[in-house]
Formats: sequence, C-alpha cells, structure tokens
Amino acid sequence: MRNRKQTQVAAALAVASMALLTACGSSGSDESKSSGTKLSSLDEIVIGASVAKTGGQTFYGGPAMISVKEAIKDINAAGGVDGKKLRLVWEDSQTDFAKSAAAAEKVISEGANVVLVDCDFDYGLPAAQVAQKHGIVAMNLCAGSPRAGDPKILPDAFSMGIATNVEAAAIAEYAYNSLGYRNVYQLRDNSIEYSKSVCSYFAASFKQLGGKIVGEDGFNNADTSLQSQVSKLRKAADSFDAINLCTYNPGLTTAVRQIRAAGVDKPLLGSFTWDGDSWLGSKGVGAVSNVYFPAYASLYGDDPRPEVNKLIATVKANLGSVPFTSFTTPGYSAVEALMKGIEMAGTTNAAKVVQAMESFKDQKFLVGPVTYDKSTHIRMKGKNDVAIMKVEAGKPSFVDFVSPQAVPAP
Repeated sequence: MRNRKQTQVAAALAVASMALLTACGSSGSDESKSSGTKLSSLDEIVIGASVAKTGGQTFYGGPAMISVKEAIKDINAAGGVDGKKLRLVWEDSQTDFAKSAAAAEKVISEGANVVLVDCDFDYGLPAAQVAQKHGIVAMNLCAGSPRAGDPKILPDAFSMGIATNVEAAAIAEYAYNSLGYRNVYQLRDNSIEYSKSVCSYFAASFKQLGGKIVGEDGFNNADTSLQSQVSKLRKAADSFDAINLCTYNPGLTTAVRQIRAAGVDKPLLGSFTWDGDSWLGSKGVGAVSNVYFPAYASLYGDDPRPEVNKLIATVKANLGSVPFTSFTTPGYSAVEALMKGIEMAGTTNAAKVVQAMESFKDQKFLVGPVTYDKSTHIRMKGKNDVAIMKVEAGKPSFVDFVSPQAVPAP
C-alpha cells in the first residue's frame, strides 16, 4: 500500500509523464514508434518484468511473480506460443518510482517484447510509460484502480486486476443478497485513495440494491486508538446489520481488535487487502469470527477450481519470505493474456496486440473470465468471478463466487 506523500509524488509523476507523452504525440500504439516483430521471425518471446523484489510492493508482486514463472513453465511445456518458448527477464523496481522506470528500460534493453509492472497503479505507472514510449505492451499484474486500465492514460497497457468498483460491488451484493443485510455502518480509513474508494463504491452499490448506509466515520491507518469511532459504533449498534471496514494492515488489525474488545460483535465486511491470514491468529486479531471479504481465490485448498488449488499449492511451496495472498493468481493469467494477444496478432507490435486483447470477451484464463475492450483495459466489464471468503474462529474459508451486477461507474 502507499501513504499520502507517496501518492502525491505518483500523481506529480503522472502529470509530468502525461505531458511528455502528449508532446511526443499520443500513444505507444503509433506504429511509427515500434513495428514490433512478426511471431514467425522470433527465436523466443522475452517477458520483461519491472516488479519489486524489495520494499512494500513485494506483498503483491512477490506471489504474482511466482505464478508468472509457473505460467511460463506451463506454456513452454505445452510447446510455447506458435512454437516460440518464453523467457523471463526480471529487474527489481525496489518499490521506487524512479527505479520502476529504470528497471523497465533495463529489461527492454535486454530484448523484452512485453513488460509486466508492479501490482499498483502509482508504482507500476513509470514502468508502463517507459514500455509505451518504446511501443511495447505493458501489463499490470493486479492493480485495481480503474486508472490502471484507462486507455486515455496508457493506450498500450492493461491490468489483470479486478477493478476496485467491481471488488466493492461483489461484497456489497453478497451482503445484501446472500446475508440479507439491509443497513450497514461504514468505518473508512482516510489514509489512502484505495480505502476511501472501496467505501464509496460499496455505498453506491449497496444503495443501488436497496440497502442503506446508516452511519459513517473515519480514521487514519497509523492511528493507535479508535476509541471515539468505536464508541460511536457501540451507540449505533442497534441500527445496523454489519460494519463495512475499509482499511488495510496494520490499521486493519488495530481496528478489528478494538471493535471486538468493545463488545461490538456485528459482522465485518472487508476488501481484497484482507486476503491472507497474516492479520489473524495470535500475532493479529486472534480467533475472530463473523468476517467476510472478497478475494481472487481461496488459499486454503477449498477453491472450486482445481487448477487454482494446484497453482496455490505450488506457490505456497515456493514462497520463501514472500507474503502469501491470492494476488498470486492474476500473475499467472497476466502471462496467459499477453501470450494470447501475441498469438492472435501474430506479432509483438503494440497496436496489433492491443487490438487483439481488446477483443477478449469473457476469455477463459486460470484467474477466471476476462473482458477488455477499447474503453476498458482492466477487469471491469463482462463476467468477473470474485471469491467471497468467510472467517470463523480465525480460519478463512471459501463460501461463494459473486459476479456482481450492481457495479458503480468508476
């Protein structure tokens, strides 16, 4: 995740870079920038990665890159793409904006035909802009910001992430349709745009379904005491069915501990950032129950998709110090999607690969169905299978898939 200062720096970088792109003449899809190479003329397909091996972004990119390697191994074992084997070139972006761009330049200098970038819009943006400058398609491993899939910002970039508005709509629909909740109280972490937008999108979807947001309060992720907010929750407890807690660790652990310690046992609704069990157990919130959150997949061997369980088991066996979250699954399909695009286009030319990928409509990949079109390069349209997880006695388990319909506009 990123703090406010980092987000401001990223925004400044984005503005400066967009000005540069405008001066250079629209997008990397301009075939005068790169004619690409016909697939039949390639000896191999080189996948470049400007992805963190160090710093905070390893929480997301680390598991995803293990799956990237698995996808490459599986595709090569099946004969490659039109007989061309895949090779990975990976440079550490170090969770740093400037080094993200430098890492992209490095892998492109080593022959990258496509570029994978960090699993966050702000951190992945500099690398994606470098790829675009060279006329190369970039793929964000799992960014959920709708901006990561906005062709007006980056015409030659995609994200394998599920958009934040879809994520929030999934848990809203599950709460309304499956759990029967009608009144929700929101506790919003104001430290970053992600947590604020999750609450906003949840509220829009829940209201569209017929539900009500009966109260809302805020805090910051670094706050050590939520006494005032929890006191208000206790007083309002008879008015709501559940609490939508829009936050991430370490604020997640702090908030849940204090809510439960105050005797507020109402169900808690979360987001993708709750995935994994690092915030649970003796080092976290303990044996908490009555918790629901969305995820890309279940990590516990009970995902209904056997191929996902197989991948998760492989990733777990190769984790080392990498955090274990279901952000791993988009990494596998990021490679699948790029290779499908190249195969359909018959070339690595950005304009033609983009055109091919924009034709995906519920395209079947390991991560689930994927739809892109000329206006949306992120998983927002079509059918999006979001896993819903439940935590009881500190143990998460899969309960259902939701493909949300009440998705608010980004």
